Amino acid sequence: MLAALLLSYLLGGSGVAFGGLVTTPVLEDISARVSAAVDDPARAAEASRLLEELEREVARFEKAYLKSEDKLTKHYKTPESTEARMLAVLDDLERRWGRAQDEGVRVRFALKDLLTPDEWARVFPQD
Repeated sequence: MLAALLLSYLLGGSGVAFGGLVTTPVLEDISARVSAAVDDPARAAEASRLLEELEREVARFEKAYLKSEDKLTKHYKTPESTEARMLAVLDDLERRWGRAQDEGVRVRFALKDLLTPDEWARVFPQD
């Protein structure tokens, strides 16, 4: 994980990395597919609530990710900075990322319990 974060800083520039995992654009796509697939208003509202909770958690991570870039850049440019300070920034970011991804797994299983098999297949098609 730490290597992935470092590579994203070195190669990715500013912006959010980890495409293919739980990100804001992925959640927006899933939300749209849930809205189209679920006809029952009560279950649609519950699914929407779950996805909104996850979107807030992911947004917190994405904000922290962008701030960490500034923090690390400052450490890189400051001769007095230490490895421990830089690793603390990365460790905090890794904890936040893990929390967001754990929440993504929790929501996925909650959605699986909430949706019918047909709805699930429409929201998450097997390509």
